Amino acid sequence: MSACVTSIWRICYCLLLLNVLTVDRIDDALDFTTNMRKASLYATGLHMMLLAAERQLATVRSETYENERNVLHVFVSVNGLWGFSYGVVYSLKAQAARDLLAALLFSVIYALAIALMMRVRRANVAKWKGHRGTLQFSQSYQVRENVTSATYLYKCFLMYSVQAAASWFCLLLYLLFRDIYKVPMIELTFGFMFDIGIALLSTTLPFAIVTFNEKLRKQFQFFPRKSCETAENRAQSFVDFEGKQIRVEACEEASTYFNQLKEAWS
Repeated sequence: MSACVTSIWRICYCLLLLNVLTVDRIDDALDFTTNMRKASLYATGLHMMLLAAERQLATVRSETYENERNVLHVFVSVNGLWGFSYGVVYSLKAQAARDLLAALLFSVIYALAIALMMRVRRANVAKWKGHRGTLQFSQSYQVRENVTSATYLYKCFLMYSVQAAASWFCLLLYLLFRDIYKVPMIELTFGFMFDIGIALLSTTLPFAIVTFNEKLRKQFQFFPRKSCETAENRAQSFVDFEGKQIRVEACEEASTYFNQLKEAWS
């Protein structure tokens, strides 16, 4: 969700920028959109850390976590992180090196999220190997689920962070050619690459989840096969009581057969 919001704010930023003659001329709407776009990036990283912390909690409380309900805590945490993200962006506005500080903070947040998820995976794997056959059925199931989810979430975080880091690298090059070397064509190129990279973040995470989650991948592979099988089996052919081969819809095959049987007995 945070990745989708990031892309939405990025699109709004680009649309508003079309009405502005230069990048230096920023009105209130464009300034607010810029802040929300940056806040969304921070919130995404913080939500990744929150998800990793949730998996860590599931590891520690594997005996009872399956029956726990923490909807209110999650709701408060998610919204609190949004507020914190906007506060960070607003406080960095007055800094002279705000772009460098923003990139550094961004890197720290995503690195912590990846490191925490890696730790969660290792802890669950060690617990599963060390207590194999000695845990209760429900606890053993929870530990295996933690291993599976932590493994594919770690891969998703890594893939997402690499793309986000590449986008921010393009932003740094954009600032370099805008403020120091003054090369408009290269400046616009890296700015466009940054826009594309940020806009694609909302598709990277769902794609990675489907790719690295075996259950979801099998379900998505089953849908086209099922539709093809349905299309192929829609028309059925069978021989009637007079020896003629007829074709009917698959859903009407049984009723057609019994109607012919009824007519034969009449």
